[in-house]
Amino acid sequence: MFYKILDFLAMATGVIGRFGYLSQAYKIIKHKNVKGVSIYTYFLFLSTIIIWFIYGIAYNDHTIIYCNIILIISCLIVIILYFIYRQHKHYCDNCGKLFGLTEDYHKIKLKHPHN
Repeated sequence: MFYKILDFLAMATGVIGRFGYLSQAYKIIKHKNVKGVSIYTYFLFLSTIIIWFIYGIAYNDHTIIYCNIILIISCLIVIILYFIYRQHKHYCDNCGKLFGLTEDYHKIKLKHPHN
């Protein structure tokens, strides 16, 4: 009985803790900006998560398998969003002028006559 409770607690905390990656995804979507996101770190995370996933399959450990499925999906979401928004362009709402990349937008925004 103790081990069943421990397995459940491990899976529950594993699942809940793994949604932390989604907070980064939310921030990327909200700001349409990936400044400060290290894509190399997320690829490193993904590679280690995949190894743990394979380990869970090899030992038929459902707790490790389920937790890492959520991690793989969450990490892939951040990676995909990184490539979508890394060169996101901004347009002026008033005149439709294209500012260019996100970094250019913040530099030019202060000088733009509509702001």
